[in-house]
Amino acid sequence: MAVSFGVNLIACSILIPQYKNEGAAGAYFLTVLVQLVLYIQKKTLPLPTTRWYILFLWPVTAGMAGFISCRFTTGLALRISVALFVYLGLVFFSRQLRVKDWKTLQSLYQ
Repeated sequence: MAVSFGVNLIACSILIPQYKNEGAAGAYFLTVLVQLVLYIQKKTLPLPTTRWYILFLWPVTAGMAGFISCRFTTGLALRISVALFVYLGLVFFSRQLRVKDWKTLQSLYQ
């Protein structure tokens, strides 16, 4: 945590004055990346080695839904609605999420 704090403090002090909001986003990304690397070094649970690429499908799908939404629609409410439906459609179509997963998730809260 101390290392992440230091990285965030240094990155914010360098990037924010020069790049404003984008600098803050970059500093945050750098901090999270450092946390991830440190966590992976100290973790006790093994990462999946055979299907590790699945970890990247969710963010890529979200990025594609956002791109499609921004490219083909106008207005904030419409963009959010389209992005949500495109994202859910892509997630179900690519079989990243199944109906039985939804039922399993619901059973956790009952």
